[in-house]
Amino acid sequence: MRVMKYRVSSYLIDTPLKASEGKLHFFIHGYTGAIDIVDAKVADALHNLRVFEKTDVGFSEKTFDLMVKRGYITDKTAVQERELTGRLAGLLHKDAKRHAKSFVFMVTYDCNFRCPYCYEAGISGNGRHWTKRTFTKELVDRAYQAMSEIAPDNEKKNSIITLYGGEPFLKENVDIVTYIVKKGQELGYVFDAITNGHDLDCYTEVLSSGAMRHVQITLDGMKDMHDSRRFHYQTHKSFDKILSNIKLALDNGIMVGVRFNADANNFGEIKKLQDIFAETGFSDSKLFSFNTAMLSKENSDTKDTDIDYFSREKFNQMYAESGLTVPHQDYGVYDKVITALKNKTCIRFRSIFCGVQSGSYILDPYGDIYTCWDTVGKPEYVLGRYAPAVEFNDRVANWQGRNIANTPKCSCCKYALLCGGGCMAKALKYGGNFNASYCDGYDDIVNFAVNKAYNNAVKDKIFMI
Repeated sequence: MRVMKYRVSSYLIDTPLKASEGKLHFFIHGYTGAIDIVDAKVADALHNLRVFEKTDVGFSEKTFDLMVKRGYITDKTAVQERELTGRLAGLLHKDAKRHAKSFVFMVTYDCNFRCPYCYEAGISGNGRHWTKRTFTKELVDRAYQAMSEIAPDNEKKNSIITLYGGEPFLKENVDIVTYIVKKGQELGYVFDAITNGHDLDCYTEVLSSGAMRHVQITLDGMKDMHDSRRFHYQTHKSFDKILSNIKLALDNGIMVGVRFNADANNFGEIKKLQDIFAETGFSDSKLFSFNTAMLSKENSDTKDTDIDYFSREKFNQMYAESGLTVPHQDYGVYDKVITALKNKTCIRFRSIFCGVQSGSYILDPYGDIYTCWDTVGKPEYVLGRYAPAVEFNDRVANWQGRNIANTPKCSCCKYALLCGGGCMAKALKYGGNFNASYCDGYDDIVNFAVNKAYNNAVKDKIFMI
């Protein structure tokens, strides 16, 4: 009789739970989606095994059978596991492409701020005249028509258009932005915007129209810190005006998400901003949210020395030690884990990092189409044109054809279906081709998010330990 041979799955994600003082581990399986809290003795026993038989393990038959059922122990080879993951990735990508296409209007490349870490700073090399180009009414009309040509089925078209720049809400562009919003509203669209928030008070008609759904605004700390980093090119300040305009947006029933760009210099300002938001009453509003993101040197087109960039590991360490409760950028890992714990379900997977790989289109004031806002204004990343007519080049297939299955480094990574292969723009920038990956310290992200989810689940009595 043939004796079954087993091995520990290549896709076992094992996270020690710090709050358990070494007694418990959190298991996630990277293609079955199983999650389990496991005794440290079982975890240690697994890590000491290579190829083994059922009788070789140091735990019960019942535990062994459960480990097999969940995928942590397998009779598949590493190659078979990789092939299975690849097939699953293909199905997930196919499903993602069936979802609604998203559209962004790049109103202008111009901006009234001079942020030292701006990832669009390189665009200024095109010249001041070039960045001043703004949508015209004719181009707006053409953009809406192009949207219907790119996604003729209304069900395949997102009803939310994002306004972007540069700075989409420059005071000198009130007329064209009002035209964009009015026409979009007539066509059944609502709008989000990524804005610095400085000139929002010039847009009272737009804000009160009912067409604006959400604005993202960045604050990098209290007044002195923020104004030293995110300042208006004329007044060299912006904090007070932004705070006032956040209130204006909330008063008009618009959701406001405040983003904090963190480095080692301003990390201590997060708690101070929390206090300000509590004092102003912003935190009491269901329309208001606050989150932080780590500033990455790799995102910046500048060589500013006033930004003290830190690693993902250091960022997560400081966050854990600070006791901060503000959500921070983890690419959705915490939400996936806590949701699975609450609902007693498997982890949700993805085979792509974001919508650029399934159908995201940025329409700029030159009639060009991009897919990722990290790449706008750079000719080598143009996907095609929408004016005078819609036409795409072969880059579309590269962007929308990539998933973790055709990214060699990702296809054998246990995090692949959680991560989605990392940011494509950064993979291209640092890897040089569409088959490159971009990891961004994902092991640290998962470690932090899993421990946070476990701690909150215990605190909220989602399960008892």
